[in-house]
Amino acid sequence: MHTTFSENFYRDLKAEVFDYLAQNRLRPKGAGRMYGKVLTIMSGWLVSYIFMLSMTSLHPNYMYFGLPAMLFFMLCMQLAVMHDGSHQSVSENKTINSLAAWTLAVAGASPYTWYQLHCVAHHNHTNIYGMDMDTQTSNIIRLHPGNKLFWYQKWQHLYAWPLYTLHTLRYLVLDDLVELITNRWKLTPRQKFRTFVEIMLIKSWQLTSFILLPLWVGGTLQTILLFWLFHWMAMSFLVTITFNLAHVTNVQKLPLKKSEASKDWAIHQLDTTADFAVGNRFLGWVIGGLNFQVEHHIFPSICHIHYPAIQKIVKRHCHEKGVTYHEYATVSAAVRDHYLHLKNLGYSAIK
Repeated sequence: MHTTFSENFYRDLKAEVFDYLAQNRLRPKGAGRMYGKVLTIMSGWLVSYIFMLSMTSLHPNYMYFGLPAMLFFMLCMQLAVMHDGSHQSVSENKTINSLAAWTLAVAGASPYTWYQLHCVAHHNHTNIYGMDMDTQTSNIIRLHPGNKLFWYQKWQHLYAWPLYTLHTLRYLVLDDLVELITNRWKLTPRQKFRTFVEIMLIKSWQLTSFILLPLWVGGTLQTILLFWLFHWMAMSFLVTITFNLAHVTNVQKLPLKKSEASKDWAIHQLDTTADFAVGNRFLGWVIGGLNFQVEHHIFPSICHIHYPAIQKIVKRHCHEKGVTYHEYATVSAAVRDHYLHLKNLGYSAIK
C-alpha cells in the first residue's frame, strides 16, 4: 500500500487538530488530567513495591505475590509517563517533563540514551535502514529487508516470540554502556563523563531496589534473581510487541535508504506507522496511547490523553486527502500480520 502526496497535507491537518483543542479549551500538553494519571501510576508502583518487600519479609517465596502489580505499574510508568515525558508532552513545565522522563531511571536505564535512540533516531528516521535502530536487531531476527538474511531465519516466525522477552534485559544490562563506550552520539569528554556518572547511579539504583533491599528484608538470592528475571522478561515482551505491532507488520514501508522515504515528513510517518485496537480504552490507558501510534508520530508533543479525539480527525483528514491510513481493528489482527511479516522476511525470502 502506498500513500499519495497531498500538498499542504500536514499544515492543514495540524491546523485542524489545534483548532479542535482550542475550541474545546484543551491544552496540547497533559496538565491536570495527566497529572492525576501520573500520580496514580507512581503511587501504584510504590505501593506494589512496598507490598513486595513486606511479603518477602514474611517468607522469601511470598515475594512473587508482588510481581503482577509491580509489573503492571512499571509498564504503565514507562509507556504512559516516561514516554510522554521524553517528548515533553506531560506538561508545559519543562521540569515536570524532565522528572517524568527520568522515571526511566526507576527501570534502571539512561534517559539520555533513550532520548537519542527514540526521540531523535526513531522519530526522525522511522523505519529507515541504518538510521532507526528500533528495526536494527541482531542477526537472529530479521525485521527489516535491509538486514542480512541467514538460513536459520527461515523459522524466525516461530522462534522470535520467546526471544522478545530478552530485549529489555539486554537494554538494562548492556545497551547504555555500549552506546557510551562506542560514543555513537559523538559526546564531548564532559558529556561522556556526565553520562557515565548518570548510568552508574541508575545501575546502582537497579541493583539496590531489585536485589539488595529484598535481600536485606529476608529474601534469598535465588528467589530474587528469578523475580528479577520474570519481571523484566515479561516487561520486555510487552514493550517489544507494542513497538512491533505499530511499525513492522505487513503494511508499513521499510525504506532501505533515506532517499526512498517520502520527502514529506508527515506522509513518511503515515507510511511507516499503524494504529491498532484504538477502541480498547484499557489498553490505551496502560500503554500511554501507543496503540494510537499514527497520532503519536505526527504529533509527538501532544499528550496521549488527547489521541482518541485526535485520531478521528487524522483518519478523516487522510481519507479526504487520499492518503493511506494504516489501522488494525484488534490486537490479534496486528499480531497476525506481524507473524506474516516475520515469515515473509524469513521463510518466504529463503524459500
